[in-house]
Amino acid sequence: MLPAQSSRARSYLLFIELGSTSFKGSLIPKDHANRIMIDYMEEPEKDHNLLGLYAHTGTDLNATVLPTIIEWLTKLKRLVMTRQATLPTDEVLVVATAVFRDLQRSNAAFLANVEKAVDQALRAPVHILDGFVEAQLLTAAIRPKLPENETRVIFDLGAGSLEIVLLLPDSTHFTSLPLGAGRITALVMQGHSLSKVMESIKREFAEKCELVEHFAPEVWYGVGGVAAAFQKVFGRKAEDSVWRDEIKNAFDSFTREVFEPDEGSLKPSMRKDEFRTLIEAAPLELGKHRRLVYVGGLLVTECMCRHFKIHAIRRHGEDLRCGLLTFLDTIRPSAQSS
Repeated sequence: MLPAQSSRARSYLLFIELGSTSFKGSLIPKDHANRIMIDYMEEPEKDHNLLGLYAHTGTDLNATVLPTIIEWLTKLKRLVMTRQATLPTDEVLVVATAVFRDLQRSNAAFLANVEKAVDQALRAPVHILDGFVEAQLLTAAIRPKLPENETRVIFDLGAGSLEIVLLLPDSTHFTSLPLGAGRITALVMQGHSLSKVMESIKREFAEKCELVEHFAPEVWYGVGGVAAAFQKVFGRKAEDSVWRDEIKNAFDSFTREVFEPDEGSLKPSMRKDEFRTLIEAAPLELGKHRRLVYVGGLLVTECMCRHFKIHAIRRHGEDLRCGLLTFLDTIRPSAQSS
């Protein structure tokens, strides 16, 4: 933990999210009763990565990803320490999402090295969130702001997983699926055909989302990077919709370019130079880390629109971070009670 400050001064929580496509560090102010003030967040350091893809492609993570994590943690700590005079930080919370759940089973040695690096830099443990906890945290952020008697579906499509939350007027239902953009992109790179990949995605929806299918409205709300990426691709503002026809046209155009017309395997030209051509086929509006997993995100989104008969997707401003901080503030002891 970072050095403690005087109880009279406003202090800050350093919140770190280790995700499947980025690592984010945010400074969140606390009031004099030690309550988190989530209306304002300062994000001093962010690092893009492809862990959500590399974890499923046999890449040596200790050689490729671990050094960047250590470097990023060092930069983050240095930056926070230089701001101690104006943004005094006395609490650290580190959470990890979908890809780290997979690493618990597939690469425990790398995960242990990440936990060691975080402990050495910040003296804090890494809390790996369960998929259903992620979905519940989204609900904590969104449910209080919904109009009464409204049914809404929220989805969070990241590189590691897909969370779907069905918010009914009197109940909430959570689903966490292994359909992250990085995971699906890895299947394509490994030679699985377009039809087989899409069949596997639709099977997940059919087997695990029966209730969502029954109640789902025609407009869904997305949070996270993929929802933001589609808005960027189609030139939308944060409050605008992306329409079903636009997603279908993007899917048809992209798949014609990168997949063989008959068997649906990735064209040989897309495999050259470590899939450089596949990256270049993705929309230029996206950053490189998003372009490399664009194919997976597009396939999941297209299948989702087909299966649930979605007419439009809108972006929701709240996210997992808001939900986590809202929940955390209900269980943390205040300065007044300490």
